[in-house]
Amino acid sequence: MMLLMKPCLGHDQHCDKRYDELSYLVTHNAMSTSEDRWLFPNQDRGLIAQLNDGVRGLSWDIYEHNQEVYLCHGYCWLGKRKLMHDLVELKGWLDDNPREIVSIFFESYVGKKPVVELFEQSGMISYVHHQALEQDWPSIIDMIDSGKRVVVFTSREGGIDDWYHDAWRYVWDTDFSYKSIDDFSCSRLRGPKDLSGLYSINHFLTNPLASKTLASKANPSVYKRAESCWVKTGQRPNFIFVDFYSVGNTLEAVRKLNLLHF
Repeated sequence: MMLLMKPCLGHDQHCDKRYDELSYLVTHNAMSTSEDRWLFPNQDRGLIAQLNDGVRGLSWDIYEHNQEVYLCHGYCWLGKRKLMHDLVELKGWLDDNPREIVSIFFESYVGKKPVVELFEQSGMISYVHHQALEQDWPSIIDMIDSGKRVVVFTSREGGIDDWYHDAWRYVWDTDFSYKSIDDFSCSRLRGPKDLSGLYSINHFLTNPLASKTLASKANPSVYKRAESCWVKTGQRPNFIFVDFYSVGNTLEAVRKLNLLHF
């Protein structure tokens, strides 16, 4: 009797693909939610709900506040959560979902040392993957089997010698200051000039702040834009950052992208 393969990221066909051969939905300012009563939120639902829904990338801004590391968005009076709290929640979710992989993107306004300490104290350190810059990314099943199922990128004090990866040596992205869908572009803003590495699309509008109204204009075109950028650049969009992911069927768009090949 043939044994059935357990799914990887929810799909059997993803197991043998490399990490960089798939697309992932990322919640922009994932911590800033109406559920947690933040002012001017970017998302509706909290961390665990996002993960349960299928979000596999978390964009987190981190600041020092009262001598601790907090998730804030610009100003902590708009809303704040201790980074430690969300790391513990994330670890618990990963413990309960052993065939899932999550990427974290820190927009960091703190040094590396306190962040590393929190990963160690929360137990998240056991899950982090280190990717040597010159090596191919591992397959999804290899990451699952090794237990190294969390990939961390940071805008500050990252490197290539450990798991705290310098975002703009591994990833290139588009602009992030779009006011209308006519402004959307596939062109590089940051990251390697030769467009090597992973490709990230910022697919959200701010005019001047995020809103569900703006998300309702942007999100329905996620699939069309990602497909167009793939054709124009010759590179799969690996990360798609959105506001209010529950608007416009963004998760289905990413699922369709992962079934697409050029």
